[in-house]
Amino acid sequence: MLKEAKNYSDKYDFLKPPPVTDNLRLSIISNEKDYAQNVTAVSSEGVFWDLKLSSALTNINIALQIDNLSSLPKDFNIWLLDKNRQIAIPLADDKFIINMNGDNKFLKLIVGTQKFADQNSENISLVPFDYALYQNYPNPFNPVTNISYYLREKSNVSVFIYDILGREIKSLITNEFQNAGEHSIVWNGTNILNNRAASGIYIYKIIANDFIYSKKMILLK
Repeated sequence: MLKEAKNYSDKYDFLKPPPVTDNLRLSIISNEKDYAQNVTAVSSEGVFWDLKLSSALTNINIALQIDNLSSLPKDFNIWLLDKNRQIAIPLADDKFIINMNGDNKFLKLIVGTQKFADQNSENISLVPFDYALYQNYPNPFNPVTNISYYLREKSNVSVFIYDILGREIKSLITNEFQNAGEHSIVWNGTNILNNRAASGIYIYKIIANDFIYSKKMILLK
């Protein structure tokens, strides 16, 4: 924010952001245009920016570094909302960790007072989660599905597939140390012998440190 900046396109705003890498681009969305830089007028309540991360890569984690947090007014805080998943992403070590799966990720960065954030959160909870296991997609599926989860901190992770009777069908991850952030893994619908599993309801379970959670999914043929 700058005192002399305007809340519309001015000399401080630059269009057409260059790619961060050959496979990653970060854009600031304002008035349906993509900006590389967007500076707003100073506000005593706060400001927000709509962001878009674009990447053709799948299952990669992007670290969005936030600098100069100590310069924020004492009653200001910062939030990053994942509009795709309708969740708030935790800030750890001045970074937001975002998982990309080959599609556009739409985000909202809010800097301001708690009241301002509540008013502009688009009904997304501002409270970040610790650990999470998401619903697989697609679901029902044939022949493959993606299982995604979020780790609050570096964790010893195992992911298992069970049939509806509780018998282990396959281990996707066993005692693997993974960094904090969002991760995903693909199940190709095969069992421990690499044979095709039968149609039906299956249960996938994650164990990450003290976090244990499971969900149901449906394999169709």
